[in-house]
Amino acid sequence: MPSKTILEVNGLKKHFPVYSGFFKRQVAVLPAVDGVSFRLSQGQTLGLVGESGCGKSTLGRSILRLIEPTAGEVIFEGSNLLELSNAKMRLKRKDIQMIFQDPYASLNPRMSVLDLLSEPFIVHGLLEKGSLKAKVLSLLDEVGLHKNCLEKYSHEFSGGQRQRIGIARALALNPKLIIADEPVSALDVSIQSQILNLMVDLRKKYNLSYVFIAHDLAVIQHISDMIAVMYLGKFVEFTSKLELYKNPKHPYTKILIDAIPQPVYNDQSRARQKQVIIGDVPSATNPPPGCPFHPRCPIAQDRCKKEAPKLQEYATKESSHMVACHYA
Repeated sequence: MPSKTILEVNGLKKHFPVYSGFFKRQVAVLPAVDGVSFRLSQGQTLGLVGESGCGKSTLGRSILRLIEPTAGEVIFEGSNLLELSNAKMRLKRKDIQMIFQDPYASLNPRMSVLDLLSEPFIVHGLLEKGSLKAKVLSLLDEVGLHKNCLEKYSHEFSGGQRQRIGIARALALNPKLIIADEPVSALDVSIQSQILNLMVDLRKKYNLSYVFIAHDLAVIQHISDMIAVMYLGKFVEFTSKLELYKNPKHPYTKILIDAIPQPVYNDQSRARQKQVIIGDVPSATNPPPGCPFHPRCPIAQDRCKKEAPKLQEYATKESSHMVACHYA
C-alpha cells in the first residue's frame, strides 16, 4: 500500500528584490526559487542537489517559512502553510523541524545541552519542568551521546557531536518532516557517514520524512529515495535514486555524477572518461536566454539558445523521470 503524501509543493517561488543607488531603488529581481513543484510521501527522503547558489537552501527555508515565499503553495498534511497565521504556523512547526548546516552557529553558546534540548518543550508548553531532564537524557541516547554531556556547552564538543545535538533538538517534538540543510558538509568525511547512518536509522524508527539538501551526489545517493537536481532556481531533473544513477538524462546531472570521486586504478584502461563542467553559474538576475545551462552544456544546440525547455516526464519501466532538456 503506497504511503500517503505528507508534503506537496506547487509552483513555489521566492524572488528577492535587488536594490542599488543612494536611494536604494529596486533595479532587478533575483529569482532564487522559480516555480518548483514536487510531492513527498510519508517516510520518504527527497534529496536536493546542485551547485552553490542554485536555490536549494532557499527552497528548504521557504517550505518552513523561515523565508516568506513570493508565490505558490506548500501543502503539509492538507493545510497550505502559506495561508496560515503566525500563531497557527507556530503550532505547525512542531511537526516540521530543520537541521542546519553549521552546528556551531545554530546552537546558542551560552546554553548548556540541557537548556538547548529543553527549550522546544518550554516554548510549546509540552512538558512539566520535573520531567524535562528525563526527556533530554532520552534524546541524547537516541543520537548516541552520553549523559555526562548534559551540563556541557556547545564549544566543548566536536563538529560531529554538535550536529548530533542539532539532530536531537530537531527530534524533540516528534516531528513528521525534517528539512536538513547540508547537515554533513561541514564535517570530516569519517564523521559524515556516522551522521548519515544515524539519520537513516531515525527515519526508519520514527517513519520520518526528510528533505535533504546537499551539493554532493555521493552523499545524496546514500540517504535519498527521490532526487531533484536544481539549477538557477528550477528543477532540471527529478526521479528516483536508482533511475538517476542508472540513467541520468540531463547533461548537468551527468557532469555532477562524473564529479563524484572514484578510486584511482593502476590500470588506466579501467578509468572512465569524465565530463568536466565549464565556467561558473550565471547570474540569476541576468540569466542567459533559452536554456539557462546552455553556455556550459557540452551538447547545446541553436534551439537551446532561444527556447527554454520545460520539465517533462519521460516514462520508464521503473519510475517517473522528469527532465528539462530538449535533447534528453
